[in-house]
Amino acid sequence: MDFFCNEASLVIEVDGSQHNDDTDAVRTSSLRRQGLRVLRFWDNQVLIETEAVLEQIQRIAQTRTLTRRFAPPSPDGRGKSKSNQK
Repeated sequence: MDFFCNEASLVIEVDGSQHNDDTDAVRTSSLRRQGLRVLRFWDNQVLIETEAVLEQIQRIAQTRTLTRRFAPPSPDGRGKSKSNQK
C-alpha cells in the first residue's frame, strides 16, 4: 500500500516495474473485503499526468467521504430518532 486515506477508506497503489498482476489481484481483493476502495496508477502516469491523477483521487475521495458521512441508518434501528421508532 503506497497511500491510505482512512476518512475515505481509500488505498492508492502506484505500480512500477515490480508490478505483478497476480500479487496485486490478491492484495486488491483482500483490501476490498475490508471495505476499502483501491485505485491503481502506473508510476509514469503519476509523473507525467500528475494533475489528472490528483483530480481522479480527489473526485473519488470526496464521493466516498460524503457517502460515509450521510450513510442511511443501520438495519437494527440505530441512528433513528426515538419518535420514528415503533
